[in-house]
Amino acid sequence: MSLRWIQENQEAPIVDEESSDIEDSSGDNTDDQIDHLSVEEDDVEAEGEVAEHRRQKRETFRHPTTTVSLRDIRRKAMEQGYDPNIPMGNPTYGPVMQLHSMTGYRLAILPCGKVRGLECECSPYAILKVTVLSFDLVVQIEGLETGLFLAMNARGRLYGERNKDKDNTTWQHLTVRSYDSYRSVKYADREWYAGIKSNGRPKNGRKTAINQKATKFLPIR
Repeated sequence: MSLRWIQENQEAPIVDEESSDIEDSSGDNTDDQIDHLSVEEDDVEAEGEVAEHRRQKRETFRHPTTTVSLRDIRRKAMEQGYDPNIPMGNPTYGPVMQLHSMTGYRLAILPCGKVRGLECECSPYAILKVTVLSFDLVVQIEGLETGLFLAMNARGRLYGERNKDKDNTTWQHLTVRSYDSYRSVKYADREWYAGIKSNGRPKNGRKTAINQKATKFLPIR
């Protein structure tokens, strides 16, 4: 059937219903195939994104490996005004401090040579200088106001000693549960410690132990 015939008769061509159904069904099948292909493409893209996410390496930040020599430590110390040849004092709190007993008093060395526990935090006799003598934390405790050193005699009594070269003026610094204890080096075999009783008086070394409140001190700068 030609286009000329259609124009002359002004009639639409007769189309077989079966053929139209076939064409419609083929069109539907084509649409279904397109939809199916689009779904498959979406699935492939999603799988690709997941695989790419898995392949991505998590970023980690690590400190660079550094080597510090004793020469570097000495140089930095000298820059900060510290001479490694001079005893540095307490490595944590510095050389000047107050020793606050767990019983509520500050250890003080009076000018008369007596050792007492004072409640007043502003007393100059309670300002002490703790000097480390060796790497095993053997220390000397000096009253800055009096110049006397904390010492213990053969009876276990604390007193202020002028001669720092006496062997009873050295103490072993020990740390027990965030508190500091000071054991007499001369009487270490007897386990004698510096201590302040609940009334502010010094405790006799023969009656002391490391687990007592009287022998536990908190350094305060």
